[in-house]
Amino acid sequence: MGTREQRGLELAAIRKIRRKGDAWVVPSQTGDGTLYEVRIAKVATCTCPDQLRGIKCKHIYAATFVMKREEHSDGTVTVTKSVTITETKRTTYP
Repeated sequence: MGTREQRGLELAAIRKIRRKGDAWVVPSQTGDGTLYEVRIAKVATCTCPDQLRGIKCKHIYAATFVMKREEHSDGTVTVTKSVTITETKRTTYP
């Protein structure tokens, strides 16, 4: 997990990220009141300076984590996780 992805995970855990139409409103990690608008589509976009420079930012990661976590009206939470399995093929000799 990269640094931006880790920070996105932290943002998703400690800040209120809400949906606004087809976008997500993600607050700044510094807590200075700045809000960024994230749209998750074929290509994810954010209004922060990092994204404007072409870097996948922590706000996109945070919105993605929140999208995968769905809270139901009865208080239960569904968390969608993905698993990556890497297999190493070893050469054996007779």
